[in-house]
This record gives sequence, structure tokens and C-alpha cells, in this order.
Amino acid sequence: MDFSPWTQQCLRQADCILIVGRGTSEPTMGQLEQQMETSAVRVRKELVLLHTGDETPQNTVEWLNKRKWVSAYHHIKCSKRMVMGGDFAGSNYNMDDLYNKVDMSEPSLLTDFSRLARWITGTSVGLVLGGGGARGGAHVGMIKVLLEARIPIDLIGGVSIGSLVSALWAMSRNIDEVTSSMAGWCKNMKGGYSLITDITYPAVSILSGRKFNSTIEALFKNKQIEDLWIPYFCVTTDITASGMRIHTHGSLWRYVRASMSLSWYSPPLCDPVDSHMLLDGGYVNNLPGCARKYIRASMSVIGVLPPVSDPVTKSYLVDGCYVNNLPGSIHKLFFLFQPHTNLILE
Repeated sequence: MDFSPWTQQCLRQADCILIVGRGTSEPTMGQLEQQMETSAVRVRKELVLLHTGDETPQNTVEWLNKRKWVSAYHHIKCSKRMVMGGDFAGSNYNMDDLYNKVDMSEPSLLTDFSRLARWITGTSVGLVLGGGGARGGAHVGMIKVLLEARIPIDLIGGVSIGSLVSALWAMSRNIDEVTSSMAGWCKNMKGGYSLITDITYPAVSILSGRKFNSTIEALFKNKQIEDLWIPYFCVTTDITASGMRIHTHGSLWRYVRASMSLSWYSPPLCDPVDSHMLLDGGYVNNLPGCARKYIRASMSVIGVLPPVSDPVTKSYLVDGCYVNNLPGSIHKLFFLFQPHTNLILE
């Protein structure tokens, strides 16, 4: 099956191509996807996975591994009526009645489709939560206030305790569940006999880390960062490479645990990817909002969006394409949320 001339023209003129699939389907590539992969269509391609009811994102990595050319992915919760067309094929069900029952109410800013629209238009709202130990419990209240003010959270990240709270939110997006999980975790970390038994010979740290690992793993189990509802990142200190590392994929509990590992208190975590040793990200950047500024600056077109002030030099920054549209020397900063990307910033 070949693309029609009209389809080819649309693909050439498109700014972004959305590949939409059902989250519970097999991640095999369709015929059109295979043809698009082999064609010379140099345009941003993003994956959109639809989920209905109580479905949660799973096996996103399998989708991405088969589509190396995807630059971003989105998990969208939708009503069942949007994906039920195939279920009624050949039946006597009146599809006209189904699609005529359109909800004419004012669209909510907090829906996943609104989030996708903001991403496409470059107006996403990001929340970055800093470190602070026990004071990080206030992050939960901050999220609650944002929800009450109808301010959406399109992407989220954090460092140290902020990585934990932001991961809880990205996983459930339910403030009651986040509050309950955070309260239970704090109770488990209060100490007692289990903490005493965790004390070890202080060759690396005074605690073995077993209790810390178990409490974090109990929250997230085998959840992968790719399977969170919204884009997420956390920051760690790479003591092997002496730099800041930003994690956007992989085992969620491992990188959250690494982002909260205080030197001499808990042992560093060994990254399963490259065997680098990771510690609390607060040692290099306790409030990693600057990464957001640089990403926002890279999309600031003169006459459309105002320039962004550099957090270090205070210089004004705009879209880098005015001087270099493909800066190979800084390709690792091109997209923070590109799949399969872990950054080390020196």
C-alpha cells in the first residue's frame, strides 16, 4: 500500500505527525508506520496511546523499541466510546446515535486531551519540586493548591524528596492517593527497630539501605518511568562522572531512591545501565528549574514568544535555530523528554 499524492503532500507539510494507538493492543508496527519509517519524511513524530476506564499504561518501552524514530510519547485517558468502533463492526449497533451524543460542555483544562493540545502548541505547564527532606511533605499541599486553582500539571519532575512526590503524582494523578501514599511512606521511615537493624559497618554509609530500598520499591513496584501518565524526570548526582544526571526512562523506584540517597547516610545506587554510582541530586542542583528555562528558550521564536533570561548569565535567549538548526555538539540537550535519554550535565 503506497501513500496517495495527497497523503505524501500532507506528510511533507506537517509540523508534527501523531501516531495513535490503543494502549492495550500489541505494539506491532502497522503497514503505514513501516512505510513512513522507510520514507524520507523528516518531521517530528510522536506516539499517542489511548487508555480507557481503569486501564493504566504498561509496556510502553515495547512500543518505543519498535519505533526508534518517535521523539515523544503521550498517555491519554479517554472515554470508551472513542475506541469502541471496532468492537461494533458488523453489528446492528447504531453508530450514528453514538456519535451524535456529543458532550457540548466546556472542555476542562485538566483533561489529557487538553494536555496534549498544550504540548503541541508549546504551552505546556511543568512543575519542578526541589529537595528539603521532611519539609518535602509540603509538596503534596502545593499540588493540591494548584488543582484547586485549576492549574494543570502537564509534566513534572524533582530532586530528592521532590522526586518521590512528583513520581507519586505522575503515577496516579489523584491527590488523595498521593496524600495516603506519602503519609504511609513517612510512617514507615520514622525509625524503630527496623532502622536499628539496618545499621551496618560504616565503610560507605551508616545504613545498609535495605529498609530504604524496600519502602521505595513498595510504592512503585516494577513501574517504569515510561509508564507514568505524564512526562517525568528526576535528578541525581553521578559521583562516577562528577556531574548532574537527569533520568527520563528506566526503573522508577531505583532512580527515585538514588535521587534521595544522602551521602554517608545511605549507600549510593549503582545505575543498572552503565554501573555509575548515583547519589542525592540535591548535591548538584536542589531545584532543577534551570533545565526548564533552557527548553523553553529553545522554542522562543522572535515575534511569537518573549525571550527567556539565562539563570546563570542573565542573558536573553531565543530559539537556537537562528544560529544553528542542528547543533551536533549539544545534541544531548535537544529534547529532555526524548525516549531512552539519560543526560549527564557537567
